[in-house]
Amino acid sequence: MSNLPDQDPIGHAAKFLWILAIIPVIFGSMTFFLPPDFRGSAPSWAASLPFVVALLIALVGLGVHRRIVAAAWAGIALFSLGLVGLGYAALMGDEKKRGMVLFALLLIWPIKKLFDAVAAMRVERGQPPS
Repeated sequence: MSNLPDQDPIGHAAKFLWILAIIPVIFGSMTFFLPPDFRGSAPSWAASLPFVVALLIALVGLGVHRRIVAAAWAGIALFSLGLVGLGYAALMGDEKKRGMVLFALLLIWPIKKLFDAVAAMRVERGQPPS
């Protein structure tokens, strides 16, 4: 897998997604090291959500690595849902959450990488890129 997206956009997108999957694991594991007073009143199942998101991102990366177009489209849908959800929470939530717009805008980057991977997969199969 190349580090250069122009030479190997599919491998680059897969590697990018695998590295990106580490971020929810880091933030999700931080709650386990906080004292019980600082954890808040979230239900116990909510502590597993970052790990589920990381697993989904890693599976999309595996599908892209194996050149499965449906996996790339599933990743585009996953990151688009995250973009819409974070944008909605930032704009419609209280004023303390306005900074989440920046995190929502960061989700445009993996969507672009996945669109590049879909175009490269179509070229590999002899179809015209759309």
